Amino acid sequence: DNEFILSNINNYPWDFETISRLKEISFIKQLLLNKSLSSKNWSWDDLEDRLDFEFVSENLDSIDFDLFEITKIRRDEAKPLIIKYPERKWDWSYISSDYELSFILEALQSIADNLNLHKLIERAFSDEFWALEFCRSEAFNSLISAEKANRLQTFSITIQKFAWNYELIKYFDNLGFVSWTNRSSHGFEENEHVVWTKEIFLAYSE
Repeated sequence: DNEFILSNINNYPWDFETISRLKEISFIKQLLLNKSLSSKNWSWDDLEDRLDFEFVSENLDSIDFDLFEITKIRRDEAKPLIIKYPERKWDWSYISSDYELSFILEALQSIADNLNLHKLIERAFSDEFWALEFCRSEAFNSLISAEKANRLQTFSITIQKFAWNYELIKYFDNLGFVSWTNRSSHGFEENEHVVWTKEIFLAYSE
C-alpha cells in the first residue's frame, strides 16, 4: 500500500512509470515533493494529464517536469513561467513556431538560448511588420550576430520567401548572410521571391 511504499521508497527498485499511471494523484504529488525522487523514471506522458497546473507552477523550482503539453494548452499562464524558468523542459519548437512574435521579442533576453532560430527567422521575416520590428531589436541583432557561426551556421536566405525590400536585403548583407553565386553554390541573386527594383539592382549590380 502507500504507507509501505513511503516507508521503503529507497529500499526497493520501484517502477515509477507504473506508479505514475496507477496511483492516486495525491500520493504521486507526495512522492514528487521528495527531492531524492525527482529524477526517477516517471512517466511524464501520463503525469502531464494528471497533475494540475497549480501544483506544477508552484514546484518548478524543485521538480523538472515535462512541460510540453502545458506549453501548448496553457499558453497564457505558461508565458511568465517560461520567462522565469527558461531552463525547464518547455516545447521550444512549438514556442518558436507558434507563440506570438510579440511575446518572443519581449522575452528574448530570457529565452534566446532555447529558441529554434531557423523557425523564428522564417516566421518573423516573412511579415513586413515583424521584419521591421526584429530588425530594430538590439537584443535580436546581438543574438543573430553571436549565433551566425553556431546555431545559424547552416542557415541560408538564398531561397527564403521573406518580405524582401532594399532595407531587409541590406540588413542581412550587413550581418554577412548574403552570398552570391560561385562555382560551388547558388547565390542570393537566384532568389525568386525578390523583386529586383532599380534601387536594389543599382546597390548590388557590381
